[in-house]
Amino acid sequence: CQVITVDDTTPPVIGAPGMDVTLECPAVPPAFSPPSALDACGPNPTPVMEVSNDMVAGPCPGTFVHTVCWQSEDCAGNLSNIVCQVITVEDTTAPTLAGAGPDATIECPMAPVFTPPTAMDDCDPAPVVNEVSNDIVPGACPGTFEQTVCWEAVDCAGLTSPPVCQVITVEDTTAPTIG
Repeated sequence: CQVITVDDTTPPVIGAPGMDVTLECPAVPPAFSPPSALDACGPNPTPVMEVSNDMVAGPCPGTFVHTVCWQSEDCAGNLSNIVCQVITVEDTTAPTLAGAGPDATIECPMAPVFTPPTAMDDCDPAPVVNEVSNDIVPGACPGTFEQTVCWEAVDCAGLTSPPVCQVITVEDTTAPTIG
């Protein structure tokens, strides 16, 4: 009597999942695309199982790295390689500034009043506006000067806007009186 044993020692072949995707916040990420698998001895297509599903939050609301991995197992318990798809939503755009007060010229002895800008960002609901410089250049007469104040905004991803400045000149155009 002759006994012939046929063993299945070949793992299934798993295909590629959907392509990795990187999107700019605020984006609606696409759905994951699981792979398919084939096996030389088992039914085709061979079932594919999700083996991990990890989401790591980014520094800003709505930013993250989401990784899903799959593997296939045939009826003999042979496992395919693990394949993964990664969807990333990130913030790579700096905030913008608007609404700083206009440049102005005022009469001495008035004090300048500066109007800081407001910041807007697609991912950060509250970017921070920082005063980055406040320079005064003295004028020819006491109490006259040109003052320049500049601001920039920083969002939750650490991205910084270009600066926005407001210049106020204090001048003396009033002739002296003799009394």
